[in-house]
Amino acid sequence: MKRIIIILLILTISLSMHAEEKLIISVLDFYTEEGISRSEMRLFISLLSSALFQTKLYIVIDVSERETLLSELDFSVSECSDESCQLEIGRLLSAEAIIIGRIGRLGSRYVLSIKMLETDTGRAINTADGVYESIDYMVDDVGTIAGKLASVHREEAEARAAVAEEEDIK
Repeated sequence: MKRIIIILLILTISLSMHAEEKLIISVLDFYTEEGISRSEMRLFISLLSSALFQTKLYIVIDVSERETLLSELDFSVSECSDESCQLEIGRLLSAEAIIIGRIGRLGSRYVLSIKMLETDTGRAINTADGVYESIDYMVDDVGTIAGKLASVHREEAEARAAVAEEEDIK
């Protein structure tokens, strides 16, 4: 137990030192329906995590780091499918927000539905959805999806920068 607390403290301190107004997030495993394999879903969330990190608005808790921390806490992600349990994972990871989603098929199309949730309140911060002819098109669109999710934080960052610039002028 002592080891777990030390690991969490080190993670929290290291993340906060590099935060610079960046939100700490974690992309959790998406719910998938028949026709989408677990490995496809994991690769997609890895691409999405990278695209969100590249926005320079987030500190993204890596999937392997997430799994290591949760295994240290003896927390089973496989038994966690509802939103309240996923929010608890976010809190355990000291994430300020989590990304959850669903990938499924509707007829011959792939449907993607993603939400960014504030871990403290469960409030939806932003969403991104898409309907794709193939999983290839969905993968090609990952940068746009990340941009949609990040748009609310990009606007906030631009507003903070404008206020700071005004204060410097005075």
